[in-house]
Amino acid sequence: MDLRRILVPLDGSDLAEQALPLAEQLAQLAGSELTLARAPLARVFAGMDAIDADEAEASATSEAEAYLHAQRERLVRQGIRCQIATPVPVHEDHGVGVGQVVRASLPFRQLAAVYREVAEAITREAEARGVDLIMMASHGRSGLRRWVYGSVAMDLLRQASIPLLLVRSGASGRLPEGSSLRILVPLDGSAFGESALDASVLLARLLGGSLVLIQVIAEGHRSGLGLLLGPLGDDVTEHAALRAAAESYLEDVSNALSARGVAADIQVAAGDPTQEILNGMRDRGCALVAVATHGRSGLARLGTGSVAEAVMTRAPAPVLVVHSADRNDEQRIAPLADNEAANAPSPSPIMAAPSVPVRLSGAELEILGTALRMLRQTADRHEHLAEPIQQLLDKLEVAGGELPPEPTTSP
Repeated sequence: MDLRRILVPLDGSDLAEQALPLAEQLAQLAGSELTLARAPLARVFAGMDAIDADEAEASATSEAEAYLHAQRERLVRQGIRCQIATPVPVHEDHGVGVGQVVRASLPFRQLAAVYREVAEAITREAEARGVDLIMMASHGRSGLRRWVYGSVAMDLLRQASIPLLLVRSGASGRLPEGSSLRILVPLDGSAFGESALDASVLLARLLGGSLVLIQVIAEGHRSGLGLLLGPLGDDVTEHAALRAAAESYLEDVSNALSARGVAADIQVAAGDPTQEILNGMRDRGCALVAVATHGRSGLARLGTGSVAEAVMTRAPAPVLVVHSADRNDEQRIAPLADNEAANAPSPSPIMAAPSVPVRLSGAELEILGTALRMLRQTADRHEHLAEPIQQLLDKLEVAGGELPPEPTTSP
């Protein structure tokens, strides 16, 4: 991720302009060019003839351009390169004209269509200009009584593949710089979750800050092995194993980031993922949280489907949202060791973590081998586990000799 071009959607309101101080800060530090965008929306009332409707739309466009020019002049005086854009929403058959709003208070379905079209116009403008980041306030108020920016933001999440930085209205406008800046990055152990790391590293370097990596063990969560062992693996043992695995994973990621020149603390928490992430922001004094979303759907896949979206709506600080292609061959932040990468038969998100030396007794090897073989028998229900389990069994056989025979199952 680069920060050569940043786009800031505005609606002419003071609340929407609360994204500007942070945009100015990043533009000055990174030498970025800002694009200020405002979709012109005209009030067109029932009974207006075509000439009056055209005049209303032309007036709305002129007003948007005048407003953006005034903002641009202010930024240019600060030495910031700045352009303006007035993207026009594309009309759909829902009673709202191109760039027009039929009345000040629209039915919900028509209002939702306006939000969607505004988001589409902003997305097209951002992609056409090669924008690296979209920044906007989480909500604003316009001459349409209440243009809820949160709705436009959520539509942008569904449509744009460009990273989106949401600035909470009422929050401090600029981010702290230096050691006082900490960016919280929730991870779930997958390549998908790591999608937000590169952008977080860029901002940490730019502002001289550090990262806090957090992984949350959800309440009631059990691994596939724990489910198979049933009463043989109690909740306490299972929880300890999950915590140890999470700590090991976060340490690997932290070490990889340290090699890239960015310090990262780690934290493992247990409980409700959304609440624990918010608690982590508060307890660690994080001024920004970065989360990943899936493709262009806007649906978050951070442990559970709704966690990232819940963080976006509840976090008191700015939220950086990064889209992920979510490919199996996506490079991990903590890659395989060179010698293992050369011998790996195929990339696997489960087996992509770096090797960790572990000493096991013969009895422990036998227990682990038996458990893995039991887990492999569920491949019809967990097909994604079959290949990495077999790879691990092959390694255990090389390390410890012959493993116990296949366990038998009751008919």
